[in-house]
Amino acid sequence: MKLAMTYLEMILSLIIISITVSISYPHFNDDRLEVAADELIAKMKYVSYLATLNDNFDVKDKYFRYKLWQIKFHNQLDKEEVAAYSILKDKRKNDDNPLDLRSKNAEFLFDNFVGKKMSPYAVRYERDRKKVDKSVLLNIVYGVDGFIFPDNCNIGKSQTLMFDRYGNVYHRYNRVKYKDGFFKSSLVKPKCNTYKLILYQGEKNNPEKKVGICVETSTSYIYKCKA
Repeated sequence: MKLAMTYLEMILSLIIISITVSISYPHFNDDRLEVAADELIAKMKYVSYLATLNDNFDVKDKYFRYKLWQIKFHNQLDKEEVAAYSILKDKRKNDDNPLDLRSKNAEFLFDNFVGKKMSPYAVRYERDRKKVDKSVLLNIVYGVDGFIFPDNCNIGKSQTLMFDRYGNVYHRYNRVKYKDGFFKSSLVKPKCNTYKLILYQGEKNNPEKKVGICVETSTSYIYKCKA
C-alpha cells in the first residue's frame, strides 16, 4: 500500500509540474523581449565599465579610434534579417614597435559577430558562419524581430556606441587632424539628450510588443525606458 501511494504521489507530482510548465511557458514567452532588453543593457554597461579599466588611448596615435570599446547593433548580416549585437574589444600586443599598427603582430578590434578585423589597412571576413556566437542573435534566442534606431540623434547608419576611459559615449569619429604635433581626438557625441534603442516583436511599422533602451548622452546612464 505504501508503495502504491508512492507511485500515486509521483504521478500527482508529474501532473502538477506539467500544469506549472504549461502556465508559466506562455508567461515566459511574453517576457522574452524584456529579458532580451535586460541582457543587452547588462552588456552595454559592461562594455562601458571595461572602457574605464582597459584603455589604450594615445593622443599621439591617429588610430586611437580602433582601440575604443564599442558595441554595434545589427538588423542585417549578409542580406539576412537579424536582430543582433557585437562587441569590439580593445586589444593590442606589445611587439618591437607597439605604435606601428602595420606590424604583423599588431592586434585590432575584432568583431566576433561578423568576423571582421578592424584594421585601417585591410578588412577581412571569416566566411565560416559556425564561428558566430549564437548568443548574440537575439532573434534566435529571444524572438526579437529587429531594432528601431533613433532618428533624432544624427547618428547615421553605423549604429555604434563607443566608450572612452571616462565612460563617455560617442557614436562615430571624424578624420583626425594633425595639430601642434598631436593627433586631436575627434570623437562625436550623439546630437540628442537621450539615445533610444527599441527592440520589437512583430512588424516594424506595427509591432506587437516593443521595449526601449535609453542612454543619456550627457552622463552615459543606461536604463530600460518606455518605447
